[in-house]
Amino acid sequence: MKITRQKHAKKHLGFFRNNFGVREPYQILLDGTFCQAALRGRIQLREQLPRYLMGETQLCTTRCVLKELETLGKDLYGAKLIAQKCQVRNCPHFKNAVSGSECLLSMVEEGNPHHYFVATQWVSASLLMLTVHHLMQSERCHLFSSVAKVSQITH
Repeated sequence: MKITRQKHAKKHLGFFRNNFGVREPYQILLDGTFCQAALRGRIQLREQLPRYLMGETQLCTTRCVLKELETLGKDLYGAKLIAQKCQVRNCPHFKNAVSGSECLLSMVEEGNPHHYFVATQWVSASLLMLTVHHLMQSERCHLFSSVAKVSQITH
């Protein structure tokens, strides 16, 4: 990892560690688009994310994300396999599945009590998170080609 990228990641993590109590192991909520981008970029998430975040990580997803990947069919089969290897977190709508972005948004509402990172490629999901006041406490992971980038969600 380049020095400037490492410094930026360290700066963002330090901010969240000091102000919001984010601690290791970092819990990263993955959605289908992030898994698909990792597959296309041939990124080993279990190896690369701990190295990038300079600490222990837990890769997590929700039942709604898995259900969404299942319904999208063969095109996202590889992303579904990646998501199935993650820990599955219980979401508030386990009976009536919603879209992956709505589910991840609901998981980090109300102050993000579990200190989740949200790993998504959807710009619209990131913009949704910007509109919710309490989500200043969540971070977003984004993949650019084969490089992960942590960005802070601010107004």
